This record gives sequence, structure tokens and C-alpha cells, in this order.
Amino acid sequence: MAAVRPPHELTPSGPHDALLPWRQGLAYGALALPLAFVSLPLYVSLPHHYATQAGVPLTVLGSTLLGLRALDALIDPWLGRRADHRLRQGAPSAWRAAALMALVLAMSFAALWQPPAGEWPRAWAWLVASLGVCTLAFSALSLLHQGWGTRWGGSVAWRTRVTAWREGATLLGVLVASGLPWLLGTGGTSFALAGALALGLWGLWTLTASAPPLAPPACVAARPAAGRAPPSPWRQADFRHLLAVFLINGTASAIPATLLPFFASDRLMATSWQPAVLLAYFAAGAVGLPAWAALAGR
Repeated sequence: MAAVRPPHELTPSGPHDALLPWRQGLAYGALALPLAFVSLPLYVSLPHHYATQAGVPLTVLGSTLLGLRALDALIDPWLGRRADHRLRQGAPSAWRAAALMALVLAMSFAALWQPPAGEWPRAWAWLVASLGVCTLAFSALSLLHQGWGTRWGGSVAWRTRVTAWREGATLLGVLVASGLPWLLGTGGTSFALAGALALGLWGLWTLTASAPPLAPPACVAARPAAGRAPPSPWRQADFRHLLAVFLINGTASAIPATLLPFFASDRLMATSWQPAVLLAYFAAGAVGLPAWAALAGR
């Protein structure tokens, strides 16, 4: 099987042997902040909002969120192929797709917090429609953003710094979003999201303005013979083990984060302290990150 070489770079910065310039890192990573900004309210604040403001039963909310996430998991491979197709066409094409998804994301996120008045089934139908659109736009934009960084190629050190800029902005977005809905309200949060998405898109645009068009890889992996299906990643034990780790990690973080607002208001009787409790919850994870990274290095 022939070796796979990474596609041409998105920016004409030359060989990726030096450190990633901070301006390029900031321009690329900026979009990760509003993306984290979206995910936290969707799965932490939204269930509490619909339960207390619209009267949707918790069992219905839980089933709805589970169903939409399952649908998202099924559609993600197709979204990934579409993102890869856009990236192969070049950075400007990928940027236009990202801008469209960002617009849909901002509009559907704002609509989420304005359910119609009346009986809870109307609010639930609004939730299904708006959250479904919001989730798909969020996934498509996230895949485009991550694929963009991957196609930079370069040395291991370069790719590590690309990832660090993205994940650092993600962590900052989580910390900001943990208290912003209570400080600005849902309307103010929606405006803040739209502004942050615009800034993130501007950062990506600065990377495309002087970038050469993306070219296909000079050397690609050998394709399977006609009539034969490509090898399935499920047959690789390492792939299955990695997915198991992601499943455990996602469950361990999603369940406590979703239940935390209910615990603070119903068990602790400290509704006014919800922003501080959420901030402390995620800040504890941020503080412990260096220790876990050092442990992983062993």
C-alpha cells in the first residue's frame, strides 16, 4: 500500500518545521470558542429551560435529546464526507460552507429559546425542529473546522500546536458559556454567539485570502479492487478500544453536566448560584487538565 501524503497546506507558510505563528493559531482556533459556546447551553441549560419555562416533562426531554443525538451520530459520517469534499475543493469553498452553516446555527440557536406559548406539546414540537436543525449545523461546522486543521499537515509538533489552539479556545468557550446565559439572558447569549461566530469566520477568511487552492494528495492509498468493499474500521481492535474510551468519557461528562442545574435548584435550593456552580464544575476540569495530560504521557 502506498504511503499517504497530506494535502497541500491551507496557508503558504512554507515547511511546517517551525513553531505555528500565533496569529495563524489564533485565526484558526477562534471558531472553536463559539462552537463550545453552543454545545454547553444545548445540553446543560436547554433541558432545564424547557422543563421549567415550557413545562415539558423530563422523560420527554430526555428521550428527545437521546433520539436527536442518535440521529446526529448516524448522519455524522455523511457530514464528514461532505466536509472532506469541500476541503478538497479548496479553502474558499470550505469557508463558504462554514459561513452557511454558521448562519443556520446562529438562527436556529436563537429560535431554540423562544418556544411558543400554550400546552407543552407545542413547545416540544418546536424543540424537536429547532434543535434538530441546530444540532446538524453544529456538527457540520465542527467537522469542517476540525478537518481544516487536519489538512494543514506538517510535523507532529506543528499539528500538536494546531490542536492546542483549537482545544484551548474550546475550553475558554466552555468557561464563558457556563455563566453567560445567566448574565445576559437567552437573547443576549444568542447575540453573543452570532458575534463570536462572525469573528471565527473572519479568522478563517484571513487564512484563505492568500492561500493557494487545495490540491489532491500527490500519492493516495491503494483502493480496493472493483466489487470489493473497503476494509471496515470495526475490524481493528484499536479503533474499537478508542470508541469505547470516547463513549465512557462522553457519558461521564454529559450526565453530570445535564443534571447539575436541576441538582443546584431542586436539591441545594440555590438557583441563584447556578452560574457559580457550573463555572466551578468546568473550572475544576480545566485545573486538572495538566495533571491528566502528564499522566497520559506516562
